[in-house]
Parts: sequence; structure tokens; C-alpha cells
Amino acid sequence: TWARQPLRSDWFDDPSPSSSDCSPLAPTRTRGAILIELVTLTDQHQRFDCLSGWPQPGMTRSLRLYRNGSLIGTSPQNFGDFPVPAGPGDFRLAFDVGTGPTIGTPARISSEWAFRSTGPSGTGTQPLPLLSVDYELPLDPANHPVAGPALFDVRQAVGVKAQQITSFQLWTSLDDGATWQPATVSRTGNGRYSATLPTPAAGQAVSLRVAAAGSAGSRITQTVIAAYRA
Repeated sequence: TWARQPLRSDWFDDPSPSSSDCSPLAPTRTRGAILIELVTLTDQHQRFDCLSGWPQPGMTRSLRLYRNGSLIGTSPQNFGDFPVPAGPGDFRLAFDVGTGPTIGTPARISSEWAFRSTGPSGTGTQPLPLLSVDYELPLDPANHPVAGPALFDVRQAVGVKAQQITSFQLWTSLDDGATWQPATVSRTGNGRYSATLPTPAAGQAVSLRVAAAGSAGSRITQTVIAAYRA
């Protein structure tokens, strides 16, 4: 299952000890700051790459954090330490990646995570109530499409009260995101969904956009341009 497409951006908070120097820090908040370190490209939630802080030929990254609709910080990397006012707020974290010629597919990934946070009252830290989507697409070992349904699992942060997943939506594009078509989605379990993807022509790329929301206000919207090719 390694390197299964679509590669996409994600966060990481696996509490299991790791001997890798590439293991990212979990997204957290103190009373006056939010610490973010995202995974630029991964094939599955709770996995990570070694791209943090390493320039890649042609790759671009842009990280932005908003509070109550106002921009409070930016970073040209996949990580940032953003000062925030103490107290509650509605936050939105946006991360855009252009993979460049080294990767090629996917071509671009845009991710947005929305969440509510009050912050700790003392000097401790709190995990952020983020959502993530795992993709299990009907692809062969060479990442070309085969018959079968696409499966999607909505993941939630460790150490945060579980939310009810209230909605999941999927759109597909066969023209690199110029136009989008909604897909029919079926709920198959708690946070698990199934859909049928379009059949592309030989060599044609399929782009995906997903959106999920939880009962406590957490949301994720993720767009992967050229997620895979026929």
C-alpha cells in the first residue's frame, strides 16, 4: 500500500514512539500560540514524509492561519509557530502545495482545516480538533484505475472528544479542476463513505475534491489536482 495515490497533505499526531528524525510534531495550542507542522505529501493518515524544511526542485508551499476570519500568520514552509490571542476563536488553517516536476502527480494540493479552540487556561497544551480524510481508491499497483468503489474514511485527532461526522461530499474533475462534477456518496459506516469515480480516457488525469464536517465545528476541504492518471 505504500505510495498509493492520491498523495496529499495531512497532519500527524500518532502517539506511538518513532525513531525517525522526520516524525512531525502534532498540531497543538498553548494559551498564546498555535504550533503547526504538516506533512507535505503522504499516502495515508499517520504516515509522514521527510520533506519538512528541505527545498525540493520546483516545489512551492504556503501555510496560512486565520482567526475569526482575519489572517494572523503565514509561512512559506509546512510549519509555523503562530501567536494567537488567549481565549476562544474560530480558526482556519490553509496549506497550498505545488509539487513541481519532481513529483508531477498530483500537480497541486490545497487543504483547509477549520476548527474551534478555546486554548488551555494555564501553561499546558491542547491538541487541535482537526479532521483528515483517508482515500482508498480502486487503483492497481501502478496507480492506474481499476473497477470498484472508492472508499473514504474521516479521521479525527487523538486526545480530542470525538465528533459526529455530519456531512461528507465529493467532487471530481477530468479537466484539471476547470469544472467539477458532484459524485453520489453513500455512508457505509461511522465516518466511512463510498463513491463511484468517473472513467477517464487513457492518460487522462482525475482530480478530486472532498469536504467533511463534524458536529463540533471542525471541517476539512481538500482539493487534489491530477490525483491519478489512467
